[in-house]
Amino acid sequence: NKLPNVEAKQYLISNLAALDHPRTLDILYLGATDPSVPVQNRALQYLENFGFQSFVEDYNAYLQWHEKNLNKPVEEVIRDGMQDAVERLNKTDDMGRLTLLNLLVRTNFSPYTRLSRLRRQAALDTGLSEAVLRWANQPNLAWLSFQIIRNIRPSEAFLRKSVLPLTDKKVDAALRYQALNTLAAPENVWAEDMLLKMLVEEYPDPSTDMIGSVLAQIGDPHCIPTLISMMEADNSQEGIRALGNMLAQLTGVNNNVGHDAAWWRTWWTKNSGRFSPEVRALTFPKVALRPRPAPQPFFNGIAEQPSKPELHQIANDPKRAYWLITPFGMNNGVRLVAREGGLRFQVLAADPDSPARVKTQAVVVGAPAPPEAKTLPGLLVVMTSDGNGADAAGFWQDVAHKAFADKYFIAVAVAPKWSLDQSMTWITRSTLKQVKDAKFSDETLAADIVKDVSAAYKINPDHVFLHGVGESGPVAYSASLEETTPFKGFYILSSPFKTVQLPPLARAKGRRYYIQNTQDDKAAPYWMASAASKLLGEQGATTRLDTHSGYMGSKQDQAMWDQFKAILTWLETGK
Repeated sequence: NKLPNVEAKQYLISNLAALDHPRTLDILYLGATDPSVPVQNRALQYLENFGFQSFVEDYNAYLQWHEKNLNKPVEEVIRDGMQDAVERLNKTDDMGRLTLLNLLVRTNFSPYTRLSRLRRQAALDTGLSEAVLRWANQPNLAWLSFQIIRNIRPSEAFLRKSVLPLTDKKVDAALRYQALNTLAAPENVWAEDMLLKMLVEEYPDPSTDMIGSVLAQIGDPHCIPTLISMMEADNSQEGIRALGNMLAQLTGVNNNVGHDAAWWRTWWTKNSGRFSPEVRALTFPKVALRPRPAPQPFFNGIAEQPSKPELHQIANDPKRAYWLITPFGMNNGVRLVAREGGLRFQVLAADPDSPARVKTQAVVVGAPAPPEAKTLPGLLVVMTSDGNGADAAGFWQDVAHKAFADKYFIAVAVAPKWSLDQSMTWITRSTLKQVKDAKFSDETLAADIVKDVSAAYKINPDHVFLHGVGESGPVAYSASLEETTPFKGFYILSSPFKTVQLPPLARAKGRRYYIQNTQDDKAAPYWMASAASKLLGEQGATTRLDTHSGYMGSKQDQAMWDQFKAILTWLETGK
């Protein structure tokens, strides 16, 4: 308490806690009872890792907890706290459970310090993995539940018994994605044979992109010859892309369209010496793959291929990932139509079910599209509150088709995870230094997604929008105030607004903000949304403040689709 300033006290608290000081709890008590509120906050946040409660929300609960655990060994404090957390997880209400899971996902279970190892052991001993898995089938809790399991790194026996069955292709796609991602670590090499068999059996389904990514993150080179053989069996451009991405992640090679099966065979000859004698002795197996499905009729004899959300990684970087939802039947902004007399192109109509709105004209394959094809789709980049794009991809696919009439690409960003003990899901430029391993902020990620989609598809640059909700809202606000931005409008839902953490508000001039916030929102108070609308408007932005209740509970009914249509129309026109 005699240190000269607040920053010095905060620095000391952080460093002594990180160094596993034998009197850590006493040091944190000094911080929690310091006259300075910022010092109290820093100490109370670190104490979450011992009591597994949000003491910044209930200071009296901390004082009672401190009295109860006074003079106890830290091992006993952690074990008792974890046992209490497991019991509360099963007994609390939905909001309490969400709060507790958000706290546990921030908890440090890393192998790098004695105290974090003690936490992990306490989690294993008290059955935390089993407890959180009970709630993994709830969409709003799935990512949190599985991320906690990934952070704990449970035993192979638990993963085989409880997680591996959830990787079956009959399981709900979002739940399956989380289960597969839980196996994506080098210590799970035991799962390599099963995953490789799954990949061969399901290929070329879109799900195999994720299976291949998991194999790459496990990092076992035994699967390389099989992947090359699969590329030989599927000698298509899409096969070279998909399987090449898997091989690139495994080998560190930058993938490109010229890296076909023959190229990879040559690579193996030159580089198999990197691997163990057992791997070098492997032969290229013969694999039988299912053929790629032929395009299915959509209407009036038009050949269409239904699209599903696909996981993309920018430059094969798993830290720059997003789920892309492609407008139904789109190919670079036009539909390719099979008709007698050769290929024709079809401009995307506002109502894809109305043949009367179709414009067709014979074209030469590879020739530039005629002027009528200038009606290009837009792009909406979505940043979910929890940062897990997989859980939300199905919902946004429905939005793309039912609300946006297949006029928009939707890219659902995946929040980069830079370290096991990362406390914040989304990182803005103003908070970048707080995450020491982070290489870029999420404003950069959003802009890079626009570049990546635009490189593959023709996009209407005037219809590129960014959506932030909850914890991702500050990224959307900050991105909107970049000196240059590819986004023309911003849909921000139930998010905090703090000017001290933002670039100059003057840059909002000429930009559009659809700000949605209920008046009884406790997580993001309404006055913040009101202040954002007022202050941004004063700087020349066009703003609209809406008090409706978000996605209307995500009920997939006409009222919700109409709501999304109205928001999109406003972003496009400001009216």
